[in-house]
Amino acid sequence: MPFDPRRPFDPSGLRIGSAAITTRGLTTEHMPQVAAWIERAVTAAGRGPLDEPDVARELASVAGEVRDLLANFPMPGFAAAS
Repeated sequence: MPFDPRRPFDPSGLRIGSAAITTRGLTTEHMPQVAAWIERAVTAAGRGPLDEPDVARELASVAGEVRDLLANFPMPGFAAAS
């Protein structure tokens, strides 16, 4: 948060960087989908405990969609275990 008067461990908002995903090759055209996943995950987590079945199902769905997309954008210098 630019010019946030609050301390780093008590910020007034959520700071999200894009360096990790741009390093993998994602572009601005991928950002609306990334934002939609963040919104879905935060909304689901706000509905109750993370192990509640509908919350866990939604979070697993988001995670699966993220994995599917990122399978096409390997992390440089990292070899996935097979």
